Amino acid sequence: MNTNESTGPTQIKKSAIKKTIKKGDHSKAVSNSVKLTANSLSTTQSVGGAITYYAMAKGYWSFDGVQKSGVSINTIERANDLNLLDSDLDQTTFIVTNQSTPSGDTPLFTITKKGKVAIYMIDKQTDFSSISAKEVTSLDEIVKYLNNHGDGSKTVNLIHKSDVTFNKTTR
Repeated sequence: MNTNESTGPTQIKKSAIKKTIKKGDHSKAVSNSVKLTANSLSTTQSVGGAITYYAMAKGYWSFDGVQKSGVSINTIERANDLNLLDSDLDQTTFIVTNQSTPSGDTPLFTITKKGKVAIYMIDKQTDFSSISAKEVTSLDEIVKYLNNHGDGSKTVNLIHKSDVTFNKTTR
């Protein structure tokens, strides 16, 4: 991940429009789904939005009204103070919040320059001496999962409604 990234709009690819005609019916159903690619997630905002949507879809995080209000994604100051297992030296750590984030809960993720992602949930019951990731995956696997579940459009919607604060000095 480049520390000089823009947080501008994400690029997306639309799959071919498929038209189907029901037997005995002359009306057409049109499917126009958004397909994500790892390359289309070229900004901190788009990467963070995709990881956030993935973490919610997998049940690791829960936010009310996220499709309306989006999320805030911020680098964590002094992230090295957390004993995050499953992390790497070249990672950047982000905290994700929204209006409905319960007090005491901290959804966060780390991402390396090579696209390795670790997803964490720190809550009131977390043992801070060692914080295990809910899942360690890659950005490519996240994109594959979102596309396989038809979540491209919802992910892009979340990306556009979210904001990112990227602080270069947090490593």
